[in-house]
Amino acid sequence: MANEKHVETLKQGVEVWNEWRKENPTVRPDLQEADLNGLVLREVALQGAYLVRANLEGAVLHTAVFHKALLQGSNLKKTVLQNADLSHAVLQKADLSGADLRGANLTGADLEDANLEGAQLQMAQTSGAFMQNTNLKETKGL
Repeated sequence: MANEKHVETLKQGVEVWNEWRKENPTVRPDLQEADLNGLVLREVALQGAYLVRANLEGAVLHTAVFHKALLQGSNLKKTVLQNADLSHAVLQKADLSGADLRGANLTGADLEDANLEGAQLQMAQTSGAFMQNTNLKETKGL
């Protein structure tokens, strides 16, 4: 389960969260299994965060930073991740169906067994991304 203090801080908004991250650079945010459905968190700093099996369905995460975040089994259906930094993130078995990943940085990301059906990937950077058994049916831009 997620650290409730971390979830509460994140739900206070991007400004509060990003300030907390600056003040606590060595803390790895624990948002495991958190329900963050539909939140608007543009430019949120979630690098290195533990988001395993988190529900981010329909969230707006434009230009968010998920560098080296752990997102295995997370629900990212129809999530807006335009220009997000998902470099070296672990997205194994994540559901990104219908997600908007236009311009996203997926360099070195682990997308093994992930579902990207219907995702928009125009201008996304996928160099070095691991996509074994990834569902790319009806994706746009790859």
